[in-house]
Amino acid sequence: MKQLYIFIATLIIYLTAFNFNASAQWTSMYDINNGLPYLNTGQYAVWFINPDTGFVANGLDNNSANIYKTFDGGLTWTVALDSTFIGGTIYSFFFLNSNTGYASAQKGKIFKTTNGGNHWDMLSFSTIPANVSITDICFTSADTGFITTKG
Repeated sequence: MKQLYIFIATLIIYLTAFNFNASAQWTSMYDINNGLPYLNTGQYAVWFINPDTGFVANGLDNNSANIYKTFDGGLTWTVALDSTFIGGTIYSFFFLNSNTGYASAQKGKIFKTTNGGNHWDMLSFSTIPANVSITDICFTSADTGFITTKG
């Protein structure tokens, strides 16, 4: 029984030390001057295709979502797709590779890029009603994908 207590105490000490060390690795990337708006409210999605290139989407209300892109690991951000084209919240991203990616959104919309997020096209599906939000998107191959919906 004494060995069990020693083992549990050692495990607690190890886990506590690991948690403190892991939390020390986080750095805040938000700065009002880096082009990324504060994303504390509303839905948003994040996806990095490598350590430097990534995307984030906000959606503070039904008509103000933007997709932002970074080339420097999140130090600066530029608008890759603006709210006039999206018209609703972006819920998730999924990239098959560094060029081909998808973004799922409100109002039954799915957006696709084939050039690493420099240009996005809206895909049309007659089987997805406009009052449905596509909350997640995932692909197992270039030809097979899955979505989850709400609404």
